[in-house]
Amino acid sequence: MKKALGILAVVGAAAAVVAYKMKKDEEKKEIKELDDSKERILRTVEEQGFEPINYDKKPEPFSAKTFPHLNEQDIIALTNNSEEQFKAIGEVDANEEKPIQHSVQFEKEIDLEEFKNIVIGEGYVVTNGEAENELLVLHISKMDQDDISAKVFYLADLAKAHNGVYNGWVCKK
Repeated sequence: MKKALGILAVVGAAAAVVAYKMKKDEEKKEIKELDDSKERILRTVEEQGFEPINYDKKPEPFSAKTFPHLNEQDIIALTNNSEEQFKAIGEVDANEEKPIQHSVQFEKEIDLEEFKNIVIGEGYVVTNGEAENELLVLHISKMDQDDISAKVFYLADLAKAHNGVYNGWVCKK
């Protein structure tokens, strides 16, 4: 009986070792398959010309990335203009919606028309200004400073891309 128990223990231990070995081999196989799929993905990404993200690289300045036609001085001037407009308006609920009018001046009619077609396609209302080749871009906006600033930067960048000059905005009461 003692021998039978000893043999049974040895057989059980051997079975456990075999099962453990099989489990480790299966895990190695899964890891190899994952590594192979990662390699295929990386090759595909490299073939299509994508570059991996470098998290150590410092981000580009705000203007260069989001608004490529505006330089730092443009952004500072636009920000100062918006701050002055908000001071002139006074206390306003940020969720209150009001009509906003932007003024953009162009040298050439063709640049004006290209700009006009783009902003109309994006839902802005456009009308001619008092000066020659001047456009007034109208929209309703919440009086949230960040929201209006984003629209100002966008329109100024688009105007500059089409050889125009963004002259500022006013809030219609």
